[in-house]
Amino acid sequence: MTPWVSLETHGARAVRVIRHDVPFDTLEDVVTAYGGAAEALERMDRARMGVVVDLRSAPSRNDPAFEATVAPLRKRLFTDFARRAVLVRSAVGKLQVKRHAAQDGIDVEVFHDLDEAVAWISTP
Repeated sequence: MTPWVSLETHGARAVRVIRHDVPFDTLEDVVTAYGGAAEALERMDRARMGVVVDLRSAPSRNDPAFEATVAPLRKRLFTDFARRAVLVRSAVGKLQVKRHAAQDGIDVEVFHDLDEAVAWISTP
């Protein structure tokens, strides 16, 4: 999709949004990457699917401008999916994802292992 984000299906019930290790140069890059992913996801039968957002390779970033830009895009990535999961590298990443999910009012499970995340979101 873009140098920053791609999508990968895992059977008929799961899709993975992969954040690559390429840093964003501008906030417009953030909108391009996550907005494009959200548009692709919005064409799927999300009510019967789960989504895994894989942030394990993402460069760390939490400056206020980035946070403000990504917040509405984050909601678009998760909206209407039957189950939602996020993959992170660290305990700090897990805390950050849980904080964002609480702010967004979205239920999200956080994992370190892809197979566990896909198994969880694929469960009816």
